[in-house]
Amino acid sequence: MKTTHKITLISLALAALNTACMLPNPLTVDDTRNLIEPDHPQIGYLGRWDFSRPLSPRCAWTAAGLALQFEGPDLELWLDAAPTTAEARRKNYKCYFAYSLDGGPWQSFEVSRQNNRHVIATGLTDAAHTIVFRKLTEASIGGTATLRGIYLATGKKLLAPPAQGAKKILFIGDSITCGYGILGDSATCNFSPETEHGMFTYAALTARALQADFQMMAISGKGIYRNYGGDKKRPMPGYFPYSLPFGKKKKWNTANWTPDIICINLGTNDFAKGIPDQVAFTLPYRQFIQHLRESYPRSAIVLLSSPMLSGKAGTTHVTYLDDIAAQFTTGVYRCNLSVQGPLGYGCNYHPNQPQQELNGRELTSFLLQLKL
Repeated sequence: MKTTHKITLISLALAALNTACMLPNPLTVDDTRNLIEPDHPQIGYLGRWDFSRPLSPRCAWTAAGLALQFEGPDLELWLDAAPTTAEARRKNYKCYFAYSLDGGPWQSFEVSRQNNRHVIATGLTDAAHTIVFRKLTEASIGGTATLRGIYLATGKKLLAPPAQGAKKILFIGDSITCGYGILGDSATCNFSPETEHGMFTYAALTARALQADFQMMAISGKGIYRNYGGDKKRPMPGYFPYSLPFGKKKKWNTANWTPDIICINLGTNDFAKGIPDQVAFTLPYRQFIQHLRESYPRSAIVLLSSPMLSGKAGTTHVTYLDDIAAQFTTGVYRCNLSVQGPLGYGCNYHPNQPQQELNGRELTSFLLQLKL
């Protein structure tokens, strides 16, 4: 009997340890709530997610998120995040998401291993409500987020997720597209995750104006053939194929989501150390377009100028882009965005919110004229 009792205690201890390893921050069981697990068919996933583990799917790219319709009166989100780059760990960068409830303004909130139960809505009417969550901080700064579940009031359920726009737009870029420093008040303000907001970018604003579903594949400091510091180690095309750009990688199935339009805003970082050789810049750019064409043969591709490049660098970048577009007989277009300056700057001389809004209006107008 004593031996059996000892074995039982060991078994219980091992079971408790295994459970603790499964949960980043074990929670007290709440029998008064209705837990919706991440594999529920009524959860609308936005952007790229890694579903290798169906009960703990992960996302990292800017603007990845969820679209839900739920029965009130309240909703809690069980979501955590962890940094995935050495810089983010060293600087203790935080991850931020935002939600829009019933079409209201974006409300941001911090997500971490320690802060993972988020009371999003309380005291709503006992009726159907819609909510959209989007990741604000880019992958290299905000890390990778993991969905653990959604809590509703007892007896309440998810309804069919709200429909996304019929048109789909894919944005590929760098810090400009990420919204790096967009909330800063001057060129000399110090960047922090609190100044980055993916939903105030020209990309998100264009998608909203056109009522389009969208994805954003963007990482600060990345170029088409060389990065901000001048190194050529893994520029932006090397990250594009993956569901998660950092950590253990799994290729994204391009058949899951086919864009009608692809907007590319790359080149700012290639020019950071001086004007690059034309062939060195245009050859990998054309190769990247050809790669995109293989995955999305019917998608229109729009090459955007950089609002951060002025003077000779700006005119040369435009010339290079014009040359690239001319190499394709159909389906590749050019759009120039106004250069920043008159409307001020965000952190580290990045486009601020007024500049991003201006560029969003310009791109929206251009896409409407194309009638794609």
